[in-house]
Amino acid sequence: QKAAALRQYEEYAALIEKELGLSPQEETTTLYEAIKAKRIVEPFLKVNKLLSPSKSKGIDHQAGGQEVSFLPTSSSKFDRQTVLKQADQHRDSANYGAAIDLLNRLLARNPTDEPTHRELMHLYVLAGRRHESLRQYQTCLEALAANGTSPDAATEALYRQIMSGQVTPPPAPKPKPVGLPPTPIAVEMEHSTPLAGRREELTLLQKRIQAARQGQGCTLLLAGEAGVGKTRLAYEALRLAATARTSTLIGAAYEEEGHLPYQPFIEAFDRYLAEQHLPPEQHPITHYQPLGASDLQLEHSALFKATATFLVTLADDAPVVLLLDDLHAADEASLSLFHYLARQTRSTPIVLLATYRTDLVASPASPFERLLSALYREQISEVFHLNRLSEQDGTQIITYVLGGDAEPTLLKSITDLAEGNPFCTQEITQAMLKADHLIQEAGQWRMKSGITLSVSAELQELLRGRMHRLGRTIEPTLTAAAIIGREFQFPVLRAVVDLPDGELLDALDVALRGHLLDETESGYRFRHSLIRHTLYNSLSQTRRAWLHTRVAQAIETTTGAQPNRPQPHVESLAFHYNLSNQRDQALPYLIQAGHKALDIYALEMAVGYFEQALNLMDELALADPGQRWHILLQLASCSHILANARKGVAYAEQALALEPTESWQPASHEKIYLYLEAAFLLITSGDMNPAQSFLELAQLEVGEIDENRVEYADLLYYVALWHWHRDAYQQAYDMAQQCLKVAEKLDAPDALARAYEVLALAAHSLGKWQEGLNFEEQRSTLVGANMNFTIAFDAHLCLWEYHLYGDRAYEEVKHTVDQTLQQAERMGALRAIAVCKSVNGVLDYQVGRWLEAEASLRASIQLCRQLGTASCEAIASQRLGDLLTVRGELEEGRSILESGVMAAERAHLRAHCQTRIYAALARNRLAAGDLIAAGQALALGLAASEAHGQCGTCESMLLPVAVSVRVAQGDLTGAKTFADHLDEAAARYSSRTWLALATQARGKLAAARGEIKLAENSFKEALAGFQAADNEVEAAQCQAALDRLRPQLTSPGN
Repeated sequence: QKAAALRQYEEYAALIEKELGLSPQEETTTLYEAIKAKRIVEPFLKVNKLLSPSKSKGIDHQAGGQEVSFLPTSSSKFDRQTVLKQADQHRDSANYGAAIDLLNRLLARNPTDEPTHRELMHLYVLAGRRHESLRQYQTCLEALAANGTSPDAATEALYRQIMSGQVTPPPAPKPKPVGLPPTPIAVEMEHSTPLAGRREELTLLQKRIQAARQGQGCTLLLAGEAGVGKTRLAYEALRLAATARTSTLIGAAYEEEGHLPYQPFIEAFDRYLAEQHLPPEQHPITHYQPLGASDLQLEHSALFKATATFLVTLADDAPVVLLLDDLHAADEASLSLFHYLARQTRSTPIVLLATYRTDLVASPASPFERLLSALYREQISEVFHLNRLSEQDGTQIITYVLGGDAEPTLLKSITDLAEGNPFCTQEITQAMLKADHLIQEAGQWRMKSGITLSVSAELQELLRGRMHRLGRTIEPTLTAAAIIGREFQFPVLRAVVDLPDGELLDALDVALRGHLLDETESGYRFRHSLIRHTLYNSLSQTRRAWLHTRVAQAIETTTGAQPNRPQPHVESLAFHYNLSNQRDQALPYLIQAGHKALDIYALEMAVGYFEQALNLMDELALADPGQRWHILLQLASCSHILANARKGVAYAEQALALEPTESWQPASHEKIYLYLEAAFLLITSGDMNPAQSFLELAQLEVGEIDENRVEYADLLYYVALWHWHRDAYQQAYDMAQQCLKVAEKLDAPDALARAYEVLALAAHSLGKWQEGLNFEEQRSTLVGANMNFTIAFDAHLCLWEYHLYGDRAYEEVKHTVDQTLQQAERMGALRAIAVCKSVNGVLDYQVGRWLEAEASLRASIQLCRQLGTASCEAIASQRLGDLLTVRGELEEGRSILESGVMAAERAHLRAHCQTRIYAALARNRLAAGDLIAAGQALALGLAASEAHGQCGTCESMLLPVAVSVRVAQGDLTGAKTFADHLDEAAARYSSRTWLALATQARGKLAAARGEIKLAENSFKEALAGFQAADNEVEAAQCQAALDRLRPQLTSPGN
């Protein structure tokens, strides 16, 4: 590597001249001249024999035992032109390395040859060596400056293009073969230490990946503390998989950085498409083609399906392994997509591999912890917990870093300090080498005399000391880089660090050689996140804020970002400004990031950004009611979609409480929208009185505008729903008729469809089955069988669910459902058929006709999937799962319920569906004896219930199982709390079934306390109540409970 040798000499000569005022020794200078001479002559000896031996007048002599060839002192123009021609030929054939070598030799003869410098800059970029391209510009600058000149306009223009990323490497001449791993893995393997102490885990990973060839997809998780080697093991597994002709993809999440929705997946797919020469239009996320549905949940679901289809299509040619590194740091949208893929790819040759840290404290309710709980509960993942290395394995790493054996004392000192952490082991060893604390004698490394290594020494200090010894510019350079993020680009770093470009590139050179950084396609990346954390955490809060400001401003400057225009970097700008000393600048970027997340249906992330914006306004006391109104409007809308009734109402109330100013007035149609949103969310929560208040406020606002507006039709629709939920079916019917007239006058298809929907509901409830089905048919004609825009509550799909816990007799409800089903089948009304079959299944289940119930529920689920009616599918799945659980078919029941969870996530008002599904899952896992999974499912059900508020049907399913789970866990205080809630609900709903549910719960609690007689009386009372309500399943549960009590009630002689 002659070029590197020459550069090393030049850096050394400049350093000792500057620091010590000395020149290199004569023998060093002689070697430098010899290397330079040989570098000049080689192209003429090797490239097409430009100088034949018969014509050469070169002289050979021995210098230090090495042959050195010298050119004639004169050179002709022909020689230079010939070399340039040869370089052009190498470049045209994509042999960039050969072309670079030729041009470097020309520059050695004439360092001020600017066109050659410029060509080298271009060649380095084409070769994928962007850092060296920037370095070449600095070399050109210094050479010209020494001659009293500066670069011309063409050189400066090329430099700017390289900095901005306009000049990029060409695509490879052919797609990367399947047998090669992704680029990051190839780079890592070039510099990393051998894999130590992970043979058993690697063998198991290989077996699981090999099983994918038989169509057995799986989800594998590598868990462990930071630095324990999760990524290294994952990379080795992917490398071996690639050699076995498996398609490998890799993406990563980054901690403490502005999150782009689906970032790890986008990164993985971008890299794969580029390496395989596939068009970017195949990207399932960035080039997703929307359905055009007004229901964002449907679009969200379709995007997930498109991603799964992309991977399944790849797997048609070869098995696929997708690695997501640092999954714990991923955004919520990515975690949801990962969960979806884990469920969908089990029967395909696709392996999902992920790493995550176990040394971070996270709330059980955090998105990542919820994902882990779901994967455990559904039994669709396998976790490999990586422990720290043994002393023997640590010794292997130390020996490799030192390049030879070490004394036992040194080995023990390092392994004791590192405590089995591979990263710490490697860094401590390298730090001691750099600090000149080690000496090699008799083939063994040992610590120098007087050097001790305290076990209590901080790794942070070792790393900082190592960087300090690398040069005075290293630490400030890498500290600024640590603020930018795990990955960073030169233009941003250049704008943050107060160093000339030459010194900055010198610092990056040293960091690259010291394996603190790796070069990426577009910039640089910290070799390990711990290096970045060490630097970041060493800064005071004040300095961090100052640097975050510099970084944000640098991103704006280098990308041309403006606060009021959509930008690709809004997440990073929002992140950095929010941590800066100019936090108000984050507000427009947070709002942009929220809208950007909505554009790709990452609803939870959109809420996160909008909530950050709202909190920022509160913390900084920013008085901008227009901006606050906009944020609250978006939050209310997202809360509606995500079925969080409590938050949605709160946001609407906050917005409507804003006082108008001279410069801002809320739009009337937006006020009406918020009144109706709040009313609807309260209706679904069973809070009819406050819902009525919001409807009245909306009516007052509508009265001030033209009634020939679609807002008036919306108001009538919501009033009709309010009447229907209060069992005032005739008033609901009349109001829906008014809504229909207004919608017909306005020729508004959506308003017409909603009017027909409520007319169908009211007609069914009034016993006008034929008329109701006619309305349903007209609604379907307008919008299709799938109500993709509907805001209807779950009970709108299962109209009779309210009666299942009421006092209507089984025969009466069954007769109504059967008559409706017959009419629906004659008319071919598929949606009505699905609903009827679902309710028939529930009715048959409760009276013990399980074969008929199972057939009806399975038919309903199949039809719902065909139509895309997610709510009805979720409810039918929950009922079928309950049936299978009670019948003892626990694993099939769990599988059905997990499918129901997926359907519930697609439902427009998913919180109600989730409450019911998780309640059934808790019951199923409790029956299986898995208290951990039962507790997790119960926690998720309670969280969903908290989001939507009171709902009689949901409470009837959730509260009884909550009592059972708490009793099984031995938490009798918690069980009593839920039993009290059941008593309150029974008093509120006052039906035979509700009273029996509450009494049954008291029996469970009394039995757990050992109050046997009280338990007996409670179960007998509940048994009678359930029998009177025709609920044979719960009656049988009470009888079984009494049977279990009987041995304790029997005494000798009785």
